[in-house]
Amino acid sequence: MKYTEEIFKKYGRIYDEGKVIFREGEPGNEMFIIIEGKVKITKSAGNLEKTLMILGNGDFFGEMALVDDKPRSASAIALTTCKLIALDKNTFKNVILNNPSFAYKVILKMSERLREADKQIEELLKYDKRTRIIKSIAEAFEQKEYSKLSDLVKDVSDLVGVSESEVLSVIRELVNSSVIGLKAGKITINKEELKRIYKFLSFSKPHYEAD
Repeated sequence: MKYTEEIFKKYGRIYDEGKVIFREGEPGNEMFIIIEGKVKITKSAGNLEKTLMILGNGDFFGEMALVDDKPRSASAIALTTCKLIALDKNTFKNVILNNPSFAYKVILKMSERLREADKQIEELLKYDKRTRIIKSIAEAFEQKEYSKLSDLVKDVSDLVGVSESEVLSVIRELVNSSVIGLKAGKITINKEELKRIYKFLSFSKPHYEAD
């Protein structure tokens, strides 16, 4: 499905940064294609909110609710100002039937997300919380630099689905070991040492921890 100004005039939506596009548990009447911007997909875990993925230009989301007629399984929030194409169930069905390349892309993306879900479940069963926190710290630094400790703690807490106090406890251990450095206006990380610690814990720790 190619984006044109005519299509955007008919199906387009603009969401400001921080705007909730839909919430977990709501009825799902539309799917969305990202023309410009970034969208965060999150899922509630008790009192915590876990970030499942960050989507960008060309990605789509919300299609599952149109396929299985069930409530939204996650929430979608605009990380930046977003231009989206919104397709209701009938329009989605027509596009699928008349555009095989788009249908194939949807199938591939759904398969990819199922594999990612399987991977996350396997990781939850395989590694204890401390190991998962250390892995997520490394992943967070792959995506951006940090100047505030509170931002790092929040991001890692969202990624792992644990409390911020648990994340902060692990970060303090890493600071004391000089793996993470706290300097004025910037947080630094020894990526190689962090990876070494993660690999060591992955192979030497008991691989299940009940929450």
